[in-house]
Amino acid sequence: MQAMIRITVTALIVLGVLVFMMTYTVRFTETAVVTTFGRADERSLVREPGMGFRLPYPFQAVTKYDTRARFLESRPETQQTADNRQVIIAAFLTYRVADPLKFYQLFSRDGSRAASHYRAAEEYLQGRIRSGLSLVSQYKLQDMFSAEKGGAGLAD
Repeated sequence: MQAMIRITVTALIVLGVLVFMMTYTVRFTETAVVTTFGRADERSLVREPGMGFRLPYPFQAVTKYDTRARFLESRPETQQTADNRQVIIAAFLTYRVADPLKFYQLFSRDGSRAASHYRAAEEYLQGRIRSGLSLVSQYKLQDMFSAEKGGAGLAD
């Protein structure tokens, strides 16, 4: 009787581990990319929320991306304008992963986790923000903050 209980408990534990290894859940705010041997194509996208099945880790992996808007802010930086005035500026942007497959293909070289992909994307975007902030040096202070209607060059 003791042996039968041990075998049953062991079988349930092994079954539980197998089920855990072969299932994944996509929340309604996520989209998943299921890769087979590290490769993904259009059939790899899972957009519907719910539970899905996959092969164990060496064969298939699941990377889930949050589809909500993300916020990225730059540090305040001192910039010099064209008329040699110092201004302290900061910028922010919001973005979202609209095409998870393309996002995976662009940033999967930086690791296998979605957090690594987000970190690489944010490093890229920080560089773009810095290059945008450097454009301040092309304008005079009065051109950026003009009181006239339509005269402010800040939007440019």
